[in-house]
Amino acid sequence: MKINKIIAFASAVQLMAAGGAISSSALSANAATTPEISAASMKSESANTANFKIEKSVNGDQVVLTVSVAKAASLKIAGYSFSVADADGLTFVKAENGSKFEGKTEYGKNTNEVAFRSDNSEEIALADGDVVIKLYFSGNKNADPGVTMMEVVDSFGVNLTDKITLSGNAPFMLGDVTLDGKIDAADATDILKAYSNLSTGGASGLNATQRKAAEVIVDDKIDAADATEVLKFYSFLSTGGSGTFEEFLKK
Repeated sequence: MKINKIIAFASAVQLMAAGGAISSSALSANAATTPEISAASMKSESANTANFKIEKSVNGDQVVLTVSVAKAASLKIAGYSFSVADADGLTFVKAENGSKFEGKTEYGKNTNEVAFRSDNSEEIALADGDVVIKLYFSGNKNADPGVTMMEVVDSFGVNLTDKITLSGNAPFMLGDVTLDGKIDAADATDILKAYSNLSTGGASGLNATQRKAAEVIVDDKIDAADATEVLKFYSFLSTGGSGTFEEFLKK
């Protein structure tokens, strides 16, 4: 999804939001920070790395998810979209852009997806400590939401998604490449697509969380052998088998 697609996505999200415009006001700094729940790092075309940190905090009766820059390097972005994972029990309240992120941000209440584009698609040069966005939710204070990056682009619409790597405890289940909470033939299909892309010198087409889920056989590569194991486990479950994928692989 190039920058024009992110713009279109943001417009679609605005229609879904059904609650008015998203705030771009200055950030409050009085939230009590709790331990980091997940983190992301991005690579620019020059192979410099910028680390994005996602933290959960509690501010009064609200749960706050903050995306900030831990290490900027020379990364510049003009738009992004991501989804909030494990948001069960939470109701979206508002979003606040970081002070440098002047542009349009929308949150889809029905999809838990966020889309941002900078004004006039201008690139934003990041600096250590920059807050990208804060998302406020009401509801279950024990919820542990994380972030799955969907797309990051520069001002030319170059897709940087495949250059994102995730660390920390970003949630994923081994074999669940589609990130839909189950392991089936669709996951094997996505692994084979990624393998085909990589075999021809292209990008895998998977984000960092999906790549972790796809590498079923721990050998630092994604290939047909991983897809085969996924299909075996799917068949096992379909015939009454039970247990985790990790347990199945040890048999």
